[in-house]
Amino acid sequence: MTPFTADGDVDEWALRAHLERLVDAGLGVYLGSPGSGEGHALSTREVRRVYDIGVDVCAGRVPVCANPREARNPQDMLEVALEAVAAGVDAVQIYQIDGGHGFTPTGRELEAYFDDVVSRIDHPVVIGCNSVAGYLAPVSLLADLCERHPHIVGVNIFEVPLAHVMACRDALPDRIRLFVGQTAAVQCHHLGASGVLSAAANVIPRTSGAFADAVEKGDMEAIAVSARRLQRFLTAFVHTMAGAAWEKLALKILGLPGGNGMIRRPYLFPDAEAEDRMRRRLDELGVREWEGLAS
Repeated sequence: MTPFTADGDVDEWALRAHLERLVDAGLGVYLGSPGSGEGHALSTREVRRVYDIGVDVCAGRVPVCANPREARNPQDMLEVALEAVAAGVDAVQIYQIDGGHGFTPTGRELEAYFDDVVSRIDHPVVIGCNSVAGYLAPVSLLADLCERHPHIVGVNIFEVPLAHVMACRDALPDRIRLFVGQTAAVQCHHLGASGVLSAAANVIPRTSGAFADAVEKGDMEAIAVSARRLQRFLTAFVHTMAGAAWEKLALKILGLPGGNGMIRRPYLFPDAEAEDRMRRRLDELGVREWEGLAS
């Protein structure tokens, strides 16, 4: 999540405070994401500043990675990805081609795109496959890329069928860390996933961290408690509003850094009715208690 000041600039104080909440919960971060991070509304200069602050706050404490916005050509992706490398992030995620105008790349075009980008980045890389692109990179292509580019260290697959998770785990080299979406985290862990990608952690990092700790310890009772909380939260909010709007609204209601109601156009902040609904639901769920926040 990228906070802004009342003047519309990146709010560096709020960003640092927000990142500290995530670090305290033991969560790694992906900076400037095109979804919750409003990456498509940030200039390259602003994205670089976000990377610099993220490295300053998080490096050596939790994994700190960059999540450049989707691009339609290698040059645009490299423009942002190389800024992330220069800032010193641990790894850079490279998304699939942003189709645009109804375009879906062929397998050869997608392979050429990844080769063009990854071969120019002398730094750990993560391949990102998000179904919002309208397609998924073939598993065979992912496996081939990982074999040919040893600095690819992970693959992120978002909210895909369990069969696809299993196919990726079976095909990818053992050294590749596989991260999955948040709605089937328990099952995917047992299928060999290394971790979970969760926009909800921007609002409930303590709850998200409790889930990760429970999984690591194999504490099934604690897993059940935190997994149920996460699912109730996701059901209530994540699938009802797009992008950063719901996260920033929740932060506003909870009185947390970044919750000043500022969002970057073309996105618009939710109205008073939406705020009332979310306030009631946050109270019903007991989110303040989950996160140890004052009422």
